[in-house]
Amino acid sequence: MKKFAKDNWDKILSLSVSIISILLSIGTFINQQNIKSQYNDTSNQVILNSINLARYDLKLMKLKINMSQNGNQITYQQLAFQIDSLKKNMETIKQVQVTELPRDKTLNYQVYTQDLNAIIYQCNNDLNSLKKLANKSENGEDLLELNPINVKTLLSAIDKDLQILSDDEQVIEENGNLYDRHYKQALKEIESLN
Repeated sequence: MKKFAKDNWDKILSLSVSIISILLSIGTFINQQNIKSQYNDTSNQVILNSINLARYDLKLMKLKINMSQNGNQITYQQLAFQIDSLKKNMETIKQVQVTELPRDKTLNYQVYTQDLNAIIYQCNNDLNSLKKLANKSENGEDLLELNPINVKTLLSAIDKDLQILSDDEQVIEENGNLYDRHYKQALKEIESLN
């Protein structure tokens, strides 16, 4: 046995090094897959957390608007605070490293950020249109004059936004595809018009 080992030492050594290299490669591959899986789970959780925070801000806006109908004054600044919170939420979402996500998760990320951006845009527009009708208070705040039509319009828009968030949440929790849920059919209809 010693003679065999001595005569074939070069072959044994190169075979051993090859086996160790293969084992290290397999270990590295498994580790990379685990990291990608953890990042994928984390990115889904970041989106779900963002949905919950956005839902909170929208429901708080809805509560403030409803309270204004009970004789409570509401200011532009009170609603603008919730919009600023939505914008900070968007900033947090933008910190997700898109290049590290699998293709279907990248699309979910893009669609969700587009949805959140549309919600922020719509809230901003609604609030800015109300600011034009506001009166200045003694301390310089803009008091919003909300009539029943404005309230109904605002609450309807917020309810629509809340539904979008709920739909996004359901798809993410089911590991579905937001693009398929929101845009695929619409794209087919648009293409059929051509």
